Amino acid sequence: MARNIDPDGEDYLYTLAQVFYENELYKDAIEVITQAIENDPENERFYLERASYYVANEDYRLCLVDTDKVLSLDNFNNEAVYWAAMAYLGLKDYQKAEEKIAICLRFEPDNEDYKALLKEINLKK
Repeated sequence: MARNIDPDGEDYLYTLAQVFYENELYKDAIEVITQAIENDPENERFYLERASYYVANEDYRLCLVDTDKVLSLDNFNNEAVYWAAMAYLGLKDYQKAEEKIAICLRFEPDNEDYKALLKEINLKK
């Protein structure tokens, strides 16, 4: 699907990074979203986006750095906790992954993504 990206738009780098990600060009997506972070280092959305790109690229420890940054800005950010759970799953630290996803489920018990991740973690333990 083609997208019109305005290079002067506020979300240009964010949108460009998403295009790279959707085309499985994870390193390019990481590079571009990193530029967005450098331009706006307090923007949680950019860190969350990069955390998801790190998981896709299997850079789990870098994902944890970004989720920690988001949680330092907003300690109730469930999406950051979810990506941390994904990173711990990738690192095969099933206990920490389970602890993180349990936190997510406490706040959103009906979230199907969280339930599916818990099931995946339990299958791998």
